[in-house]
Amino acid sequence: MDKRSSAADRKGNDFVEPNGDLVKSAGNGWLFDLSRELDISCRDLGWLHGTWGTWNQWYKTYTVPKKTEGFRVICAPQGLLLAVQRKINDVILKEVVLSSCCHGFVKERSIITNAAAHVQKEVLLSLDIKDFFSTITANRVFGVFKSLGRSPEEARFLTRLCTYNGCLPQGAPSSPAIANRACNHMDKRLAKLAEYHRAAYSRYADDLTFSGDKPVLRLLPLIKAIVAEEGFAIAEHKTRVAKQNQRQVVTGLTVNSEIKVRRPEKRRIRAILHHAACRRSTTSHQVPIGVQEIRGYYSFLKNVEPEYAAKLYLDLHEKYLMLDLAPETNPFWLSQRSSR
Repeated sequence: MDKRSSAADRKGNDFVEPNGDLVKSAGNGWLFDLSRELDISCRDLGWLHGTWGTWNQWYKTYTVPKKTEGFRVICAPQGLLLAVQRKINDVILKEVVLSSCCHGFVKERSIITNAAAHVQKEVLLSLDIKDFFSTITANRVFGVFKSLGRSPEEARFLTRLCTYNGCLPQGAPSSPAIANRACNHMDKRLAKLAEYHRAAYSRYADDLTFSGDKPVLRLLPLIKAIVAEEGFAIAEHKTRVAKQNQRQVVTGLTVNSEIKVRRPEKRRIRAILHHAACRRSTTSHQVPIGVQEIRGYYSFLKNVEPEYAAKLYLDLHEKYLMLDLAPETNPFWLSQRSSR
């Protein structure tokens, strides 16, 4: 383990691997109280507590291509473990209070609110955290649960439930909220740095964005130092600087003059919706997509550019009716009607 990870792990206090004594403690009162809080039977939680070493079989691991290069490893929990992680996310992690600059996986915040802070800025500085989820180790997760007022026994058990191979698994429903909490102190430090220099800062998962006047570029060494002190590292090859006369993009949206969908993405979505309206087979990156995903694309356009989406809807709806097909089967008709 490198020096950076060791410094971050010390913040997690005293998480230790399970032993026989911990397994025998499955009948302790805290486990009963936790089962009532999560609305999961004590028998199921006790069984998970006693079979900790076999949990690897509850994960399905696969890879998905990244937008730019390489592949992302997804570790998706299955069955009972998935149900328990969802309960932890909905019941325990809802107590997490986050900085206003955190926009990823937060209710009533989105890529749109993340981009809004950086509209019409002279310089845009974008950075990515390297190996975001896998950098958040079990010790740090233990520290998160301790900070939420959990006893050491509960925090250890919740940590085991929410980690895989010693870190946060990308693909678990509980991982985003835990990651946000683990970044809370870093977010506050970076926000104060930006505010002091009259700049704006926001974070969406592993994407860090700063914007302001030209002096914002001088903050780069300080930003890297703070990120390193918090136990993370910047993916150097993904650091981007864009001035006002260049295309400025924040979480996939252009922000030069106003928030807009990038033209290539807009053309791709329009083609997907056009094929759907004409009842042709629809794919995205050679992967077939269904009606719910098609409606999702349309809703995305409507949220970012409502006027463009309304015009597109009318164009496609007319084309659909020209094919003499029942409007009730048109995904755009249903989506438009449900939003009224």
